[in-house]
Amino acid sequence: MNQNTRNNIQILVVDDEKIIRDSCCRVLEKEGYSALGSISGEEALVRFDLEQFDLVLLDLKMPGIGGIETLRLLKEMNPEITIIIIT
Repeated sequence: MNQNTRNNIQILVVDDEKIIRDSCCRVLEKEGYSALGSISGEEALVRFDLEQFDLVLLDLKMPGIGGIETLRLLKEMNPEITIIIIT
């Protein structure tokens, strides 16, 4: 995959731990992907509704709406989205 292709891939990183969220985004951006961090399931759902993402990296253990519920709701919004659980 070349750099131009990577630039077109939008990744949402959902994790309540700032260091993990920021580290994931930094590594992905270094590799040429567009990455956006989200602090909670609630915030992720709002962003997912407003923007298009190709991939979601999702933490399971978060306060508020947990990862499993967030996963279910994201899949309802877009059944084709690829979601990778990070925990």
